[in-house]
Amino acid sequence: MCVMVNRLSGPIPKYLGNMTTLLYMSLENNMFDGTIPKELGNMVNLQNLTLSFNNLTGKLPEEINKLTKLIELRISDLTGSASKFPPLENMSGLTKLMLRSCNLSGKIPSYIANMLQLQILDLSFNRLEGLIPDLERLDKLKTLYLTSNRLTGPIQDWIENRNSEYFIDLSYNNFNENSVPTTCRETLNLFKSYNSTKKSELGKCLLSNTCSKNWYSVHINCGGESVTIGDTTYEADENSAGAAKFVYWKESWGSSNTGDFWYVPITSNEYKATNVSSIKGHNSELYTTARLSALSLTYYGRCLANGNYTVTLHFAEIVIRDNRSFQSLGKRMFDVYIQG
Repeated sequence: MCVMVNRLSGPIPKYLGNMTTLLYMSLENNMFDGTIPKELGNMVNLQNLTLSFNNLTGKLPEEINKLTKLIELRISDLTGSASKFPPLENMSGLTKLMLRSCNLSGKIPSYIANMLQLQILDLSFNRLEGLIPDLERLDKLKTLYLTSNRLTGPIQDWIENRNSEYFIDLSYNNFNENSVPTTCRETLNLFKSYNSTKKSELGKCLLSNTCSKNWYSVHINCGGESVTIGDTTYEADENSAGAAKFVYWKESWGSSNTGDFWYVPITSNEYKATNVSSIKGHNSELYTTARLSALSLTYYGRCLANGNYTVTLHFAEIVIRDNRSFQSLGKRMFDVYIQG
């Protein structure tokens, strides 16, 4: 059963729990509110349960642990007070687990190390604390998102030793500073991953990239080639991206990109959008391509001299199917955070 993107509202019906032979249920991207009914735990044959991107509140019911046949579980954006990590130890066959922005607190349970089929684990934007459990045995775990939590302790060797086929994002946490690798790897995102005595320090591996001079401006063509407009040159941002990407080799700026497109198989070279419309006019060269990000995209300036700066952001709708401009008339919301 799939009713995703239908603007359905109100509480999730409890009677859905009576559909005990159902294998797949997606209520994603609607306007359901209220709590997740415990009756869903009666759907013991479910293999896929997706409740993400609604207006749900409260905690995950413990009865969900009865869904032992689940292969994929996706829940996100639960509002309310903090709650402990749900009991999922009986779901040993999970391949994809997303509990993003669910107000989870406490430690990441060690039983996740027994989910040997796990390929994607997304626990980002919670309140999780303590150490990362030893997940070295999970060879199939190609994508790990622990972004924006309160994790502490050392960054373990098995994380640093993973090769570039593994996308790991540990950004915005509180790991021990002396355990953070001093060499950068593009698919290991350690941006702001530790508490530094120097608040301006963004990553240990950036310390070797010394500044040749003070910079007084930074201009970036997000996702595009180098463009000169008037007296201003916008630097190219054409490098391939990915599910967890840390661009660090530019002297005056870098970027951090995280997020996986669950529904569409996408390669690292496809994290860019290309203009298929007919935008013309002033600065139109800036809108031929754009950077894609499924979760979070950060640009940071380096080597800037102390002073006051003006930040200008350029937005345009450039993906219009079949060049039908009326489809772009809807409003867009941007969550922009600027820190000096």
